[in-house]
Amino acid sequence: MMMLSGISIILALVYFNQSNQSDMTSRNECRSIENDKPLKVMVNLPDEISIGQPCEIKVDIKNISGSSVLVNKRLSVGYQNSLSRELYISICEKGSSTDIGKQKVLYERQFSPSSDFVWLLPEQQISTKFNLLDWYEIPSAGIYTIQVFYQADEKLAYKPDGLCGGTFCSEEKILTVKSE
Repeated sequence: MMMLSGISIILALVYFNQSNQSDMTSRNECRSIENDKPLKVMVNLPDEISIGQPCEIKVDIKNISGSSVLVNKRLSVGYQNSLSRELYISICEKGSSTDIGKQKVLYERQFSPSSDFVWLLPEQQISTKFNLLDWYEIPSAGIYTIQVFYQADEKLAYKPDGLCGGTFCSEEKILTVKSE
């Protein structure tokens, strides 16, 4: 049984990593047309931190449509290319579109059970908080743009009927990292 579980995980990772590169979401490809966007991703973070200091982020996902929307309330942080996550972050040097945030955590997490999915009424929101630097390494002092992405319909994840699919992104936020 242990061998079968290990093989299943390997097959899942191979499947996920072999996926079509067009599935990758760049900073400009998230759902951004106002009429097509039932969810709004909002981010609060400090304007400035020093290296070694935490960077607490609050993420709110708000239903801005006129009807109820099915979302994943778990809001677990991960990476764009990882499994079993609803949120991932892009970190770019100001003026660049190259994501330079480095993965800090190798994690293994179960996919969301059906109890993680909830209907958000119009104007209702869900929230989470986390330390950005627990998940991502910022290489040096500088000025960065931070953008948070929400996606509940990643490959291999359970997708209940009616799930609000697609990738939704926040506006870019500026974060200044000082050397000390």
